[in-house]
Amino acid sequence: MNSSTPSPSNASTALFDDPDPMASFAAPPFDPANIFNVNGLVVVITGGATECDVTSRESLLTVADSVRSRHGYIDLLINNAGIARNLYAHPLPSPSPPHLSSYTGPPSPPASPALGPTIPSIKAFQSALWDTGSPEDFAETFATNVTAVYYTTVAFLDLLYQGNVRQQRLAGQSGPGIPRPPYHSSQVLSVSSSGSFRLDPKILSPSYTLSKSACTHLGKLLANLLAPWGIRSNILAPGVWPSGGFYSDQCLSYTLTERLLWFEEMTTNPIPDFKLDPIALADSIPLRRTGTEEVGLVRGHVVLPADLSGKDMAGAILFLASRAGAYVNGAVWLVDGGRIGSVASSY
Repeated sequence: MNSSTPSPSNASTALFDDPDPMASFAAPPFDPANIFNVNGLVVVITGGATECDVTSRESLLTVADSVRSRHGYIDLLINNAGIARNLYAHPLPSPSPPHLSSYTGPPSPPASPALGPTIPSIKAFQSALWDTGSPEDFAETFATNVTAVYYTTVAFLDLLYQGNVRQQRLAGQSGPGIPRPPYHSSQVLSVSSSGSFRLDPKILSPSYTLSKSACTHLGKLLANLLAPWGIRSNILAPGVWPSGGFYSDQCLSYTLTERLLWFEEMTTNPIPDFKLDPIALADSIPLRRTGTEEVGLVRGHVVLPADLSGKDMAGAILFLASRAGAYVNGAVWLVDGGRIGSVASSY
């Protein structure tokens, strides 16, 4: 494990120096430093090179116990783990093949079957679809992108509930249980994809697209399923985003006040040893660029590079995590530069 990667064993202990950091924060009610303040929040994030396997219920419970012993609660769970399999070898055989020089779809990964010249044959098309990965690849994709999101959420429900109890205490609310959720209630944020809405034939992977569609639906379902316990659920749907290579079925936990936070969505680096050209992909986006993933969070405040290259994801995450987004529940936040509007979709 990279020693710089936050984990239950090396997470900051800043919260224990000030058990009620929110209570000591004072600013005018409409001051951005108040509205977007995330100081003191404890977050669990899946995804990254850590030792937790989100597809293993035992591993999830082990991490939950570790977080419980260290913090006793969490305020935010971010389901960010994901994988991509069954990559199509575009362009697929078609009775009216497009001229290769005008084709703007995703390039084929190196491991894809070599189709050669496009042949106007239904058999060739059938073979291309049949040979795109395997049923096991489908199952593995759904296990990480959907099933793991469900069980990860369930594994941390008690800690999310305890986060609400803490917020009630800080607000001076008393009485057993949670008769009404606190103003800034605990939240589950599931990272899906703008690809979950795509209906066009140029999707990169059928299993990935379908699993992310299921992930989006699950996030909406959780908003109602968890509502009696005062726990919110929202969905983040990034578009074309450069991946930092951390995209895997892992999880980590740490305080939001002390660590560098990275988010990535399967786009330019969906599988090991295969990287899509972000410049070519940017041509299909109305804003003519991909999103940027650098997000620094130090003592609860976003720290961006000098060129502000991280603000694309930072703004969405900070809004949803802070009091500014406290009234958002069951929502899908699309952050894709307008790309989904340029293809056939269900959005």
